[in-house]
Amino acid sequence: MQNGSYDNIIQNTVGSFTGYVQIHQKGYWNEQNIDNSFEWSKQLQQQIRQPEAVTEVVPRLESYALLASTQKSKAGLVLAIDPAKEQALSAPQKKLVQGNYFDKKDEER
Repeated sequence: MQNGSYDNIIQNTVGSFTGYVQIHQKGYWNEQNIDNSFEWSKQLQQQIRQPEAVTEVVPRLESYALLASTQKSKAGLVLAIDPAKEQALSAPQKKLVQGNYFDKKDEER
């Protein structure tokens, strides 16, 4: 029973956040800032997908920013995603409480 709980926790974490593997630019872990990220390309995606065990590649760009109003400031996560590919990993459209998920019309704006 406990092993099943652990498996569930791992699956929920992996499915909501990082996936099973993260790929970073060399040196990123020594200085984790957006300047040390790499440019995403179709060629890179194809290289990553070479092993048959790789079922999906979902690009993300994560950074932090200072969110401020006239009353207070707080740190916040800025997360850039590919809406169509993100559905394969974390299914954000299923977690919406209000509003709509991105659609093709949003890409044109």
